[in-house]
Amino acid sequence: MMRIPSTELDDTIARAFERADMPTPAAAAAARVHVESSADGVASHDLGRVAAFVSMQRAGTIRSDAAPRRVRASGGLEVCDGRLGAGVVNALHATDRTADPPPRTGSAW
Repeated sequence: MMRIPSTELDDTIARAFERADMPTPAAAAAARVHVESSADGVASHDLGRVAAFVSMQRAGTIRSDAAPRRVRASGGLEVCDGRLGAGVVNALHATDRTADPPPRTGSAW
């Protein structure tokens, strides 16, 4: 069995995503999720999916340059359009948005 440090895998996969025109921060985030998913045994987003992910980027199924944008907000809820961006990147964006200070709506965790 060959062991490769996860940081080396992160860098290699991020470079593959960057070569398919994904911006560096998004490529690094997507690569990290693929490496962690593989370590955790999550086949839907593991290292075996990297080639398909790059193919979808090149085919335009995933827009490498897309950034999610807010469509509307109401109280403590927000709806974003992922604009065909990578689901992993969009999910991380949504997660980060939940950590932002909530509006003054009377709702809290």
